[in-house]
Order: sequence, then structure tokens, then C-alpha cells
Amino acid sequence: MANMLATAAEYLRGVLASHTSRVVTYSRDSFSIQLVSTAELLTGYEYRDEFAAAGGLWRAEFFAAADLVLNGVLTAPQRGDLITEGGESWILLPVASGAIWVPWGPPAGGLLKTTWRRKL
Repeated sequence: MANMLATAAEYLRGVLASHTSRVVTYSRDSFSIQLVSTAELLTGYEYRDEFAAAGGLWRAEFFAAADLVLNGVLTAPQRGDLITEGGESWILLPVASGAIWVPWGPPAGGLLKTTWRRKL
């Protein structure tokens, strides 16, 4: 059964990638790379805490953990990283859970889900 689920998850990831993938520029400090993001979800979201409210346009990005190599070093996403696509920049920020990124899909898949806010 586990093998059937892994096979189905791999199939669905392939379908998702073939229909929604595009190349984005991922940047941190002075380093940047081109990587393939496999999906996005645009949503209006408002976050409130005891200090401030931050509304705006947010999106989720899914990409392979193995593709995130900056300056020759495999790294994890960090708060403040940028994605640029079509002249718009998006900044990596946590949402309500506080997580910057989470593993997504089966462990062998190595996808990361990250949350981004349009940079003002």
C-alpha cells in the first residue's frame, strides 16, 4: 500500500510540475540562482499580532530542496530571502504558524513549501 501511495504522490507531483512550473530568481544577500518553482497559490491574507497588522498578497512556493544551492552550498530557506519573477519581488516571511518552510510531500520527494509576501 505504501508503495502505491508513493507512486501516486510522484505521479501527482509530475502533473503539477508540468502544468504550473516556471523559473524564478531566488536571492539571498548578493547571491542568486534560477530555480524551478513547481506551484503557486495567490491569496489575500491579513496577519495581526500584538505589534502590528500586515495585509497584502501572499503566495506559497513549492520547489525541490536539492535545487536551493547558494554560493555552492546547499542551504535552507531563510527569513528575508527574495524571489523575483516578472519584475515583482516577493519576500520570504513566516505566517501564523511561525514556520519559514515545511517539508512537503513524501520524504523521498524533497519538496519544500515556503510562504512569500509581495515586497512593498
